Amino acid sequence: MKYVWAIVTAGWFIFMTYLSHQNGAETAETSLRLAVFLGNEGLNGWLRRAAHVALFLVLGILVSLTLKAWELDWRIVLLVLAWAVVDEATKPLVDGRHFQIIDVGLNEVGAVIGVVIGAVIRFLL
Repeated sequence: MKYVWAIVTAGWFIFMTYLSHQNGAETAETSLRLAVFLGNEGLNGWLRRAAHVALFLVLGILVSLTLKAWELDWRIVLLVLAWAVVDEATKPLVDGRHFQIIDVGLNEVGAVIGVVIGAVIRFLL
C-alpha cells in the first residue's frame, strides 16, 4: 500500500506543478472555463486564488499519509512548505506569469491545513 501512496502523491505533485507552470494565457483560460462551467464568470478571480489553497491542501494530506505509510519522520512534511514558496518563486520563468507574495501565503495556508488534516488522519489510523 505504501507504493500506492507514493505514486498518488507523486502524481498529484506532477499534476499541480503542471497547472502551476502553464503560461499566463493557458491558466487564465483554464480558470475561466471552470467559472463559466459553474455559471458565473465573476468567480474567475476567486477560483484562481482558491486553487492555490486547494492544490497545496491536497499535497499536504497526501505527503502526510505517504510518510505514515513509509514510517518516515513527519518533519519531512516541511518540504511541502518549502515547495509552496519555490513553486511561486519559479513563476517569473514562465511566459505571462509573475510572482505574488499573496499567492505564496495562499500556498502556505493550503499546505498547513493539509498537513494538519493529514496529521489527524495519521493519528486516527
